[in-house]
Amino acid sequence: MQVAYDLLSPLHAARHAAPNLAAFVPPVLLMHGTADKSVPVASSLLLSDALTAAGVDCSVQLLPGKTHTDLLLEDALGGGRDILSDSILGCITGREEVSDHPSMCPKPLVRIAGRVCPF
Repeated sequence: MQVAYDLLSPLHAARHAAPNLAAFVPPVLLMHGTADKSVPVASSLLLSDALTAAGVDCSVQLLPGKTHTDLLLEDALGGGRDILSDSILGCITGREEVSDHPSMCPKPLVRIAGRVCPF
């Protein structure tokens, strides 16, 4: 089991990175919801520390109350502000972005999907 973890873990890879890793990796933004029950917030903090120690420009954005799927499913489908898109565009453009898009799905269905999602 440990061998599989070592082969697949981004944290393991960052901790055992080649000395010149930073020359090949662009700046990294890790986004993590504080209500994520699938992956602990500490995982992103540890990965950020490991990447920073390897010389990679890395930052973490903690999103209060967001779960593992909010950014990819509920927020994107429900309409309004999409923090994931705003953050990615902000990284690219260097400006604060604030989106407001229409709902792609009726809000009650989005809420139900969020409750039955195993993540």
